[in-house]
Amino acid sequence: MVSRLTHLNLSGCEKLELSSLGISTLTSLETLDLSNCKSVTSLPESMGNLINLKDLHLANSTHLKDLNLVDSSI
Repeated sequence: MVSRLTHLNLSGCEKLELSSLGISTLTSLETLDLSNCKSVTSLPESMGNLINLKDLHLANSTHLKDLNLVDSSI
């Protein structure tokens, strides 16, 4: 069952489009690896729904410019 997925490795996905994945519905996700995903330029605000996310790997995602994950109330 996808809703219970805890680890997702998408490293090296050259043409990854996060907005079309519906990743924010994976609320059990603890680890997300987006390393070497050169097409990822930003992370959608909806990733804030990943309440169990502990590890986010972004190494060599060189086009990443906007995280959108920081809560403005902090």
